[in-house]
Amino acid sequence: TQFRKLAWFDTRGVLGGVAFLVLLACGLVNLGFVLAFSNEVFGTKTYPVTHLMNDAMDGGYNFLLLIIVAFYAGELVWRERSGRIDAVTDAFPLPDWIPLLSKLTAMTTVIAAFLVAGCVECILYQLGRSYHHLELGLYLSHALLVALKFLLVAVLALFLQVIANNKFMGYLLVVIYIVVGVALHQLHFDHHLYNYG
Repeated sequence: TQFRKLAWFDTRGVLGGVAFLVLLACGLVNLGFVLAFSNEVFGTKTYPVTHLMNDAMDGGYNFLLLIIVAFYAGELVWRERSGRIDAVTDAFPLPDWIPLLSKLTAMTTVIAAFLVAGCVECILYQLGRSYHHLELGLYLSHALLVALKFLLVAVLALFLQVIANNKFMGYLLVVIYIVVGVALHQLHFDHHLYNYG
């Protein structure tokens, strides 16, 4: 019961937050532009098939999830200290895993809501172009795989925030992880054994 109530409280706080709604709106607008210019491949008009919609989401939408995950990892971990109620919440009679798991649940819900919103926009775009062969299973499998990748990043971001013991140092560690990941990929060090997530 404690976990359920705390997870609902954290999730409601994130999904109703202005930052999440602004980033979601920016992502949907950006995805709309990507979809508007994605109807040609090598100069040939194409149908808006589902795998092209998933590619459009990967190229012009999902990158914002990295920002959202990094930002909300810090906000959720440090919310009690920012509000100066950490002494009260630390005295609550609940196990240590409940607050951390509730924050991870809130991040999981944010990732799912973001991906569902992108899939809905892609489906509406397909219907708007009179394409009715919607492959909902392909949308679902792609969204689950992307969600798993970002869930692993959320776990890492929460971990870095906890061990950093400073919100901005935690943000710096997440940024270093992102920059190192991009640099290693550019240098072709992209083997799955040492590439987290």
